[in-house]
Amino acid sequence: MSVIILGNGFDLHCGLPSAYPDYYSIEKSTNNSYSSFAVGLERFRKNDYREANLMNTKGFPYFSGDFTPWDALFILVMDVFGGEEVNWFDIETIMSKSLREDSGRVENYFHWSNVLQYLRMHLSMPSEVIKPDNNLLFEDIIAWLLLLTAANNPDYASIADRSNIKTPSFFYAFLLIELKKYETRFGIYLKGVSSKGDYSEKASLFERKLRSLAATTGYAENNIIVSFNFTTFTGYALDFHHIHGCFKDNDSIFGIDKGGEQIYDFTKSARRNALAEIHEDDTKCPDFGRNVLVYGHSLCSQDQSFFFRMLDEMKVLESHDTDGGKPHITFAYSAYGGQDASVRGEELRKRVEKLLNDYGKKKAFDENVFEILRDRGILLFKEARD
Repeated sequence: MSVIILGNGFDLHCGLPSAYPDYYSIEKSTNNSYSSFAVGLERFRKNDYREANLMNTKGFPYFSGDFTPWDALFILVMDVFGGEEVNWFDIETIMSKSLREDSGRVENYFHWSNVLQYLRMHLSMPSEVIKPDNNLLFEDIIAWLLLLTAANNPDYASIADRSNIKTPSFFYAFLLIELKKYETRFGIYLKGVSSKGDYSEKASLFERKLRSLAATTGYAENNIIVSFNFTTFTGYALDFHHIHGCFKDNDSIFGIDKGGEQIYDFTKSARRNALAEIHEDDTKCPDFGRNVLVYGHSLCSQDQSFFFRMLDEMKVLESHDTDGGKPHITFAYSAYGGQDASVRGEELRKRVEKLLNDYGKKKAFDENVFEILRDRGILLFKEARD
């Protein structure tokens, strides 16, 4: 039996527009709040608002279920900071950086702690004195929009209560609620695009191809799928686990790898634990066994804990002369998205090498883990041809 780990590259290979720019382009063309915020940002960057009273300036949208503070952050990333190549794993990295507790006020980046600081500073001021100055950063705009929304929408009134924001806990709980609104909208988008065309058929056929690659000898009939994707399809696997939720249950999640006490609830551990209380069998991660195949995963830093656990359980750095023989970890790749298989394969090798050598550093292992596992025949690369 093999464990097959799927990332977003699987859905992209099957023709699903599930990369972040795909979703962003739809939102930008259909969500009026997106276009209004983008126009407002452009005016701000041209200094059109510098001499204006921000609280009386029209143009920026209020926050709502269709336009959350997270939407505003991601628009900043895409339209201001330059994010045309942003993917979902990058979005989670952006989340992690924006939630850092040791952040300062830095040009061209964004930290939620600065938004909270601005709220505390200006909450008791009359609106006519809340004006931009030479030190105004993007965090200040988001804080101002929160105050403006709170004054016009009872659902957001609590964010303008001084007693609520004396400690960070209320503010970060508020951000988590807003993130869940964002995730719900993305799940609706993904459900819509996956129901069109022949995604399910393509996914089932390609999963069968990956099963054959996962087999070290013969053909693997029984497999467990561990999917980082929110999509679902009718496959041939023995068991299927959506460890980050699934759109069919309206519980897709984004998360960060680790964080301190005040942002722990944003970590993947905390969010998966919350999911497990509802969908224990679907979201739990199975034992990895001796044979694993990975396809379409970015191997980004936000999921290192998952893969480090996998490497620990498979005991890849130990001798395997006994105890059932050596394990096998196959990283599969293929052509999709305008890049041929050779380019995908080379990019994958670089990411695998970084992951394994980061793992070696954590284990205080002096040698090159990538080379050792490759030379021992534990680490394999295979092209998944249609």
